[in-house]
Formats: sequence, structure tokens, C-alpha cells
Amino acid sequence: MEVEGNHFADSQVLSYLIRREFDWESLANIVDQSPELVKLCRISGHSTMLHEVCSVGSAPTSIVMKILKSWEGATMVKNKFGDTPLHSVARVAQRSSSKVHALLETNEQALFVKNNTGHFPLSTAIISGAFLSAIELFVETDPSILLQKDGNGQTPSELLVSSFMKNIPGFFALTSFLNGGEMRNIVRTFWNKMEYLLLRSYEQIHDLDFNSCDGSMICHALLAQNIKGDNLAHLLSLALSQNTAHCTRTLDKDGNSPLHVLAKRLEFKGANVLLAKFPYTSTLKDARSRIPLHIALESVRAKTRPSKKLSSQLQNFLVSSEVLDIEEKKDDREHMLPFMIAAGDGHLDLTFVMLQKSPLSIHHYA
Repeated sequence: MEVEGNHFADSQVLSYLIRREFDWESLANIVDQSPELVKLCRISGHSTMLHEVCSVGSAPTSIVMKILKSWEGATMVKNKFGDTPLHSVARVAQRSSSKVHALLETNEQALFVKNNTGHFPLSTAIISGAFLSAIELFVETDPSILLQKDGNGQTPSELLVSSFMKNIPGFFALTSFLNGGEMRNIVRTFWNKMEYLLLRSYEQIHDLDFNSCDGSMICHALLAQNIKGDNLAHLLSLALSQNTAHCTRTLDKDGNSPLHVLAKRLEFKGANVLLAKFPYTSTLKDARSRIPLHIALESVRAKTRPSKKLSSQLQNFLVSSEVLDIEEKKDDREHMLPFMIAAGDGHLDLTFVMLQKSPLSIHHYA
């Protein structure tokens, strides 16, 4: 037990009252009668009295307020783990968010302090399963925290995804739901937090008014994060199960539908989710009258050589024969049909499949 000065005995008493007895009345009396102890005592690991009280979920907010009144600067003091009291309270915010509110109201700057593991208080709240109401308090205090990356280079949204996918009960509950099972509370709670973080983050990225985005932008909000592969596909499936189909039609500021964005990034797993549930998205045109297949072919052309694997993946965009008769109108490829573009880029397997699906395409200009 580490203390400052000659307050070893006092620190022992405080530790006993907080950790063993939960005797908040006696603790309040000590703060009133000996306010200097609030600053001088260190209970363990260089933790202040405020750290210790904030680490107990059942501690009354009135005690926190009393300590803050005695020493507002306590909000920025770190213990040996680099935690501020806001980190401590974030770990136990599964019951109440009132203590989070008290600390943030006293000092908003504590929101941006990282601990020794590189986590902000919001990061700590996310991985500790804090209530959505607590997460909302962190975000509403300063929404720019949503664009801050932790020590592992993750935004709050990305951290929520990675931590949930590593949670075995959560992952299996999500897998069960996506395979037709019921939506368990653990998945519903996760998605409520995820949707909130994604939409508020999207507003920050594009300098939009706070709380101005609704569910129609959820796909674009998800694609604005650095989430890829299987995780992206799982989240898109979850998003589409909770939102109406119009979110797949919504265009971003550049005139792209979600499928256009996926096609540009060659995120085939995510694209397959949209195409399987809403085949019509393959025929949606962007601001330049291009369909997702055109975008995908362009991205493949820019990044790699033709391969059977890519040709096979691109075939998933051929869910409707209608896409085979839509021309790409772009500079030197003016009025070229998809099979012509594929043939010109060396995707012979894909070209053959296209002509099988729509043999009349070859007579398009006859």
C-alpha cells in the first residue's frame, strides 16, 4: 500500500471503508472533516480516493460530488496503470451513468486522457460493456472523441467490433442470429451501441450536425470505418436485418450506393451480403451512371492481373441479366458493355459467363 507523507494509517482506514464495508456515510464524514486527505492519501497503485470510489459500481454519486468539490484536479490524476478516475468509473458503468456525468461535467478534458494500454475512458467503457447511456454521455460531451484512435489504432466503433467478435458468447449469439436464430439480448445490446457509434461517427467524418443521420445511412456509416472481410459482412447482415431496404439505395455525398463502395474496395464478402438479400442493388447507378459491376471491373484492372478467382468473385455481380446490357460511359470506354470490358481486361472466364447469360449482348450494336 503506497501513500504520501505520514498518512499510511488514514489510507488503510479509507481502503477498509471503501472496499470492505462500503460505509459511504463514514467516508463522507471523513471528507467533510479532513478534506486534506482527499489529496494526500494514496490507497494502492497510486490511486486516489476518487479512483477507489469510482471503481465501485454501487458507490453513491453524492460521494463522488463531495470529493470533486474538495479537489476538482483529482479528475486528471493517474494511478500506476495510467488510469484517471474517469477510466475507473467507465469500467463499472454497467449499472449507472450518473458518476460518468459528474466527472465529465467537472472536467471534459479527462475524456482525452489515455492510460498505459492506450485506451481513452470511452475505450474502457466499450470493452467493459458499459450502458449505452454512459457511452452517449462520453460522445455528447465531445463528439470528436469518435475520430480519436486508441493505442492500437482503432476508433471507438472499430474497438466495439473487435472486442465483441472476440467475446465467445457474443460471437456465437451473432452467428446463430444470422443463421436464422432469435436475436438474443447480447446481440441486440451490441447492435444498439454499434448503430449509435457508427451514425455519430459518420456525422463527425463528414462534418454533419450531431444526431442528423438516421438508419438510412447505416451502411455508409459502417463502410466509413476500417472494418473489413468477415466482420464487415457480419455487420452488414446485422444492419440489413434491422433496417429497411432503403438503406441500400441511399447515396453518399459522392453519389455512390453502398454496393458501389464495396465494389470499389473489392470487398466481395460484404457485396455478396447485399446482393443475396437485395439483388436489385446490382443495377443501381452512381452519379456517373455506372453500376457496381463497372466499378468492380475498374478496381480489378487497377490492382491486379486477371485470375480465375477474381473472375469467379465478379460473377456474383451478375445476379440479373439486366446488368449485362448496361453500358459504361466513361472516356475511352464509351458505350462499352460489361462483357467487352471483361474481355478487354483479360477476364475470359467472366466474359464467357456473361455471354452465356445474355447471348444477345453480342448483337447489341448490330
